[in-house]
Amino acid sequence: MAERIGDAKKLMAEAGYPDGFSLECIVRSDESFRKNAMLYCADVWKKNLNIDLTVTPLERSILFPRRDKGDFDIVNDVGSSTTGSSAIEFLSTFVSGQTRNYGKWSNKEYDELFEKVTREQDPVKRADFSRQAQAIFYKEIPAIVFEGASYGTAWRPDLMTGWPPVKGVVMQPVFTNFMSVDRIWFTGTAKRWTKAK
Repeated sequence: MAERIGDAKKLMAEAGYPDGFSLECIVRSDESFRKNAMLYCADVWKKNLNIDLTVTPLERSILFPRRDKGDFDIVNDVGSSTTGSSAIEFLSTFVSGQTRNYGKWSNKEYDELFEKVTREQDPVKRADFSRQAQAIFYKEIPAIVFEGASYGTAWRPDLMTGWPPVKGVVMQPVFTNFMSVDRIWFTGTAKRWTKAK
């Protein structure tokens, strides 16, 4: 971490901000995990880099118009429902002019590669185009995943009804945490429970 902080200070000095700077982060007021993540960043950044981050929780009716116009320094907002789990869904978010490209990032080479990804039928070539686009994304970093909420359903046999155990439940380690149900099955048989008289 000390090495990373040192590198960050060098980059800030090269960019003309050796003494730090101030910026605002807008977040949804009803999602405390996003607000808390940014408050943590504010504390760490102030302590180590002299970056003064103001975290502004906003009602959705105020946040959405600002977010969509790009009227922010940083926005910590939902990405999972818009990026999905496939490369094409994720890459499409950052194409120039896309509605969900909230930071208005634009890179002509990236846009061209995305078009190739969507049109190419050969899976090997498509993967290569995707990797090239990702390399541009990670060089310029128009967005960072700070945190994500995990949603899941725990299931066990009901001791009262005797329903059998469920097998094959896997929480997917992807951006959306969607659960695949195509490999889920029940073992055993249900035993009817009757109330004792």
